[in-house]
Formats: sequence, C-alpha cells, structure tokens
Amino acid sequence: MKSAVYYAVVTFTLCSCSSLPPIEQRLIGRWVMTGAGEHRADGPSVRHELAQQMEVTFTQDHREVWSNPDGQPVVARWHLEGSDLVFTIISKPKDMEMPTTPQRERLVRVTDRELVFTDGKTDGVFERVR
Repeated sequence: MKSAVYYAVVTFTLCSCSSLPPIEQRLIGRWVMTGAGEHRADGPSVRHELAQQMEVTFTQDHREVWSNPDGQPVVARWHLEGSDLVFTIISKPKDMEMPTTPQRERLVRVTDRELVFTDGKTDGVFERVR
C-alpha cells in the first residue's frame, strides 16, 4: 500500500510540473554582448563600442551570472514580470557598487539568436553563444 501511495505522489508530481513559458525557454542560456551598446538620451540612438566583452548566463533555476574577462562574476536571482526582467544581486565583488535591491530592465527582443534589453537609456544587445 505504501508503494502505491509513493508511486501516485511521484506520478502526480511529474505530471503537474509545467515547462517554462516560451520567452523564458528562449532566455535560458549563455549570451555575449556583441561589442557595442546603444545609448538613447533625449534623442536618437547613439551606438558606442565597449572596451570589454560582457557575458551573461541565465539558468533554468532562475540564476543570472554576469562576467567580463577581467572581473569577478556577479550573481543574481531573476524572474519575468510581463516583458520586464526583474533581478536581485545575491553575490558581487566587494568593491563593485551595485544595488542589492530588485532592478528592472525591459526585454525588447528575445529570439533564438539575439537578446536585447534596456534600462530606458541604454540598450544591451547580446548574441547567443552556441
């Protein structure tokens, strides 16, 4: 009888697990900034080159890791609210000034190959790393 209850619970648990929404499925993975950003301050976009290559990884368990070639990684917890990416820093270098309160950026585009998000002034354009 105990084994029947056990198998019923396992079956129910496995069947009730839902897959991630499509936008989250596309977001999961490793992304690298394409080498430029776009800044929009009271006018048309101005594209500027970045001195360092930025990389971000989104995991299925809702962790986000940012890194660049010469720095320590920044780790955050993330979730989506509509088209907004909301993240909270949980680990960062001691000398880095970043707020530990929830931050919000709007997802402009998430495809199989491209990720674009904005804080309202600067757009981050990333390519998926295969």
